[in-house]
Formats: sequence, C-alpha cells, structure tokens
Amino acid sequence: MDEKMETVGEILGCDVAALTPDTRLDTLAGDSMAMLAVMSAAQMAGHSLDGDQIRAFETVGDLLAVL
Repeated sequence: MDEKMETVGEILGCDVAALTPDTRLDTLAGDSMAMLAVMSAAQMAGHSLDGDQIRAFETVGDLLAVL
C-alpha cells in the first residue's frame, strides 16, 4: 500500500482499502484534529497550507498531492 494513502487513512480514521484518489472528502469523517494533522503532514512534505486551503480540498487525491 502506498505510504501517502496510509497516511491519509490514518489521519481520517478510514480503512485504506476503501480509499481511492477519487474518494470525496465530504463522505468521510474528518474533523478539526484531522485538519491539523493534514497541515502537519503537508508541512513535513514541504508545503505550507492554511485551513482555507485544506477546506477547499474535495478528494483524497487533493490530499495526496500535498503529502
């Protein structure tokens, strides 16, 4: 399994096997803690994101692009 996809699954508390890059984030249970985790993971990958940018993400693929 792809390490980035595993990270997304851990952040969102989802079964990685059920996720695809096209999975819509609005169908998953993300919360403010997940948003902070995305910010942290993106920062570790060299991307600086704010809450508005993360809220604009629509799919798991959008998250994968910054991790």
